[in-house]
Amino acid sequence: MLPVPTTHGHHRLALRSVLGPATVLGVSGPRTLVACLRQALTDAADVGATSIRVDLTAIVSSDCSLIDTLLHTREWPARLVLVTPMPSPLRHLLDITDTTGLFHFEA
Repeated sequence: MLPVPTTHGHHRLALRSVLGPATVLGVSGPRTLVACLRQALTDAADVGATSIRVDLTAIVSSDCSLIDTLLHTREWPARLVLVTPMPSPLRHLLDITDTTGLFHFEA
């Protein structure tokens, strides 16, 4: 992944591919990455992506700010798919906040 400069320093957030209306974002780094992810998701939706896959396999810890960012996208016409292993810190957090059923997943 190529580093993308953000106001939080250099985090790894890569636009892996754009195949027609499908966008794949790969994410890793500390929780401060959430602002960068929010902007990348917004950018993908603004260019008309109908499917956005967010690869979260490199995320080793998570908090409610990440869930808030992901929940925000539910209002968009684009289908959001989270790529995350089971079990994972994110899946655990989604389970305890009773929000797992609001998302689509790929392993």
